[in-house]
Amino acid sequence: MTPPIAIDRETPAKLYLQVMDAVRRNVASGEWPPGSRIPPEDALCLLFGVSKITIRQAIGKLAAEGLLARQQGRGTYVQTGAGGPGFTMRTRLAEEISGKGIEHTVRLVERRPAGAADPETKAFEGSPGHSLLFIRRVREAGGAPVLIEDSVVPEDVCPDLATAPLDNASLFALLQAGPAGRVSRAVETFEVGHLSSAEARILKARPGAPALIAYRRLYGAGGRPIACTRFVSRAGRYKFQIEFERV
Repeated sequence: MTPPIAIDRETPAKLYLQVMDAVRRNVASGEWPPGSRIPPEDALCLLFGVSKITIRQAIGKLAAEGLLARQQGRGTYVQTGAGGPGFTMRTRLAEEISGKGIEHTVRLVERRPAGAADPETKAFEGSPGHSLLFIRRVREAGGAPVLIEDSVVPEDVCPDLATAPLDNASLFALLQAGPAGRVSRAVETFEVGHLSSAEARILKARPGAPALIAYRRLYGAGGRPIACTRFVSRAGRYKFQIEFERV
């Protein structure tokens, strides 16, 4: 069996991240269907050309994610309901703004080196040590702020981000045009929270008011994280819409 993606020792992405991405692709394609046992460690070492330490690190993290399950004395299995042919779920954050003809704008608020206090930097733990850039933008509708968009991007992924005009610009398009190239995978997580005092000031709302929070991680070749964005909106301004499509 040939791995779905090659393990590239020249890329900055760590080997275990590349193995994780390859396993995910095998599960998503149905090659390793839910409930099936994946090859043992020795076979995986030969399959990907890496050490047992790398395989164990990748499998351990995938088990923590819930994609795989280790069974003592039996091996490692794909969790039931994890990927495979059937239905895929597509999601989008759809804006709920009444009325027609409302002008939508994106305004750059802050751009600086990212620090440990920025929660989005956690997405890059375990990745090569590149300088990270923090970008805060505010989306407005009809002149009223409706969404805070905080992004952290490694500077080598898109050097132009340090100086490029970002008002009404597509961050995704800039990333695609950068050295990192095509975005291969995206993961989004949604949660309900509350506005901090700083967020409330920007959105002109009450501190502690309910908020819809979304995290979006973008991955490039070899499974390397190339951007992490945190979206914050007042509850009631956005709705979470789910679409199902048979694949």
